[in-house]
Amino acid sequence: MKISILMCVKNSMPYIMASVDSFLKQDYKDKELIIIYSNSTDNSEDYIKSIKSNKIKKFKFDGSIYEALNFGINKLSGDLVGILHSDDIFFSKRTLSLISKE
Repeated sequence: MKISILMCVKNSMPYIMASVDSFLKQDYKDKELIIIYSNSTDNSEDYIKSIKSNKIKKFKFDGSIYEALNFGINKLSGDLVGILHSDDIFFSKRTLSLISKE
């Protein structure tokens, strides 16, 4: 079962770094993170562009948060979908594994 996580980003530095790191540290292998980002006045966009992982797909989109969420939902390919806000983290590296078992 593939798990897709959606994240919308605007002006999220430095918190987004911990959020992405918590996704990458998940021990569940069949996962993807879809990042929808818009113009930021901090370094969020530069950080997003620097991420190198085949588990993360990045899309630039200018619109409201609700339009960005709908845009992102159309990019997901997983059987199970979740949202990780750009200033949140997964508490445990086993979070997605535990969710997949339920």
